[in-house]
Amino acid sequence: MTHKSMEQLELYPPDTKFFIKAKNFMTGDVKILKDISTSDYEKSLKYLKHLNANGYNIFLSALAGGVYILLDDIKKPDIKRLFKDGFEPFYYLETSPNNFQVIIKLSDNPINKDIQTFISRQLAETYSADINSTDIKHFFRLAGFTNRKYKYCKNGLYPFVKLYLYKETYRKTASKGQEYIDRIIAGIENGYIELPNAIIPPPPLRRGKEKPKIPAVSLTFVKSMKVIKNFQTCLL
Repeated sequence: MTHKSMEQLELYPPDTKFFIKAKNFMTGDVKILKDISTSDYEKSLKYLKHLNANGYNIFLSALAGGVYILLDDIKKPDIKRLFKDGFEPFYYLETSPNNFQVIIKLSDNPINKDIQTFISRQLAETYSADINSTDIKHFFRLAGFTNRKYKYCKNGLYPFVKLYLYKETYRKTASKGQEYIDRIIAGIENGYIELPNAIIPPPPLRRGKEKPKIPAVSLTFVKSMKVIKNFQTCLL
């Protein structure tokens, strides 16, 4: 089954650097492999299999070019909504029975990390995912290893983390990804959206000037957004 982990890593661009974390929830012990390539990972596979067999959960974080979003602890009906709404998953994982993690690629072009975190939180709230797992370096499961949380142990066996790919969408940018990013950035630049702790604050509107028009979006309010001048924005 661990060959699936290699398949997962190979979905990313060749120059991607990975962080692998092995954590034993019973003892609290953590081991981390930093800045490794796919070839480095292949050499470490035997070691990671040994750790997993001895109670360690295996996690991944990927430093890849572009905008990748993690939606953690999401349910299958909400994954179907992602496809319908134009946020098709790059791939997704079943981490335990009926619990999923989704990776979405919104763009090939990197953006400001505060904007990316803001977008990740919006998507998490809209699709009922875990809003506490929205930072851009958050670890997620590695396919092919077992989930060693004791609550998932059944008859002495732990569930394997499963990798799901759809040939129509895997390794592709979400169809509405860049459009969504552009709308959020337009709102920030024109002073309608304010990011918490943003590095560069939105530029103020000049007195006497007509307010700039923002691309039309539907009016579903998202809690994590601070809305200025009664402007509302959402995903679609």
